[in-house]
Amino acid sequence: MESEAKTLVADVSYFEPLELHLREKPYISNVPFAETEGAWDNLNQVKHSQEMVNIRGHEDEFSFPQHGFQYVQHSFSHSPTDHIHSLEHPYVKEVEEFLLARFGASAIFVYDASIRKVGIDGYFQQADAAHIDHTEENCLWRLELAMKHLGLLGVQPRRFQIITAWRPLMKQVTSWPLADA
Repeated sequence: MESEAKTLVADVSYFEPLELHLREKPYISNVPFAETEGAWDNLNQVKHSQEMVNIRGHEDEFSFPQHGFQYVQHSFSHSPTDHIHSLEHPYVKEVEEFLLARFGASAIFVYDASIRKVGIDGYFQQADAAHIDHTEENCLWRLELAMKHLGLLGVQPRRFQIITAWRPLMKQVTSWPLADA
C-alpha cells in the first residue's frame, strides 16, 4: 500500500476468554428470550489499542484473491430501504446475479440478507467488537443447507466459498472501522 495512507490508533473491543467458556459456548443472542429473563450474552469485552490504516482512496489496491476482500463499485436497481422479508426479494436476486458474474461460480446460494440501521429499534446494529463471522463448523452447516436447497444433498463439491457481501445502502459509512487485520 502506498505510504500516504494515514494510520491512527483506535480502541478495539475483543472478547475476553472466560472460565465459563470451558463448559458453555460463548454466545450473543439477537432474539429476545420469551420463556426466561436469560442473559443476552455470556461475554466480556476488553478494549485494546490497535493501529488502524485508513484505506480510503486506496480501495483499488485490494483484490479478493490476494487479500480475501475487495471493494467493488456496482449499482443495484432494487436497493432495499427496509427489512428484506424473503430471499426472493429482487435485490437478493440481483446480488446472486452479480456474484455469479463476478466469481464465475456454477451456483450461488444466498442464505441471509439483513438490513442494519444504526440506532433504530427493530434493526440489527453494527458489531462493536472484533469478531469472525463464520467458524469452520458454521461454514460446513451452511454448505449442507446450500446443497439441499440446490437439490444436491449428498454431493460433495470440489470447492466452495462463503462470501460476505457488505455494502452501505444509503451513504458512505464514516465511522466504525469495518475491518482490521
